[in-house]
Amino acid sequence: MAYFKNILIIQSLLLGIFAVTSGQKVKLTECPTLTSDTSEKLTFANLVGTWKVIAATPSIHHPDWKCTTYTFNAITANSKYSIGISGRRPLFGTSYLSGTATVTGVATDASTAWTYLTFDITDGSKTYKWNYYIVLTDDDTFIALFACEPFLFGRIESFLLLAKSGVSSTSVTTALDTVANYGVTRSDLVYPHNAQCL
Repeated sequence: MAYFKNILIIQSLLLGIFAVTSGQKVKLTECPTLTSDTSEKLTFANLVGTWKVIAATPSIHHPDWKCTTYTFNAITANSKYSIGISGRRPLFGTSYLSGTATVTGVATDASTAWTYLTFDITDGSKTYKWNYYIVLTDDDTFIALFACEPFLFGRIESFLLLAKSGVSSTSVTTALDTVANYGVTRSDLVYPHNAQCL
């Protein structure tokens, strides 16, 4: 039992080191208590489709990608979704990753305060897991997701602001202001979509 616990600790340490070398920051504070926002619930059927990454923390999966998108398709309605990630890498062209998003903490067709989405992203022979809480959504044009994992004496966090066509600049500003409540400032983020993204 102790052997397997040590293996998990070593894996966590290696993941953290790799994350840091990919641009993710380790903060010397504990993860905040997370819940999903319920002022507007996410209807899971609305997750299906392609979303642009408007803002994000530097990612272990796609640290230098531009024009990044996440495409969700239902595997089991209201429960499990496939994820296709694509983006443009400098010098390498378009790249792809895949994975799944599993709805946890709810047995209905919409999110609750205890809902989070477990992303399992496959990158080569490795699979990375993040538990994303829905910190803000309008259930239509944007979803702000935040995940935080303990690492050594601090934490590693991941933020994704996903948007569809028609998202308002006010919604983007509100989402960025909301994630600031978790200690993520605008200078912590990258903005993969620009005028060159068609």
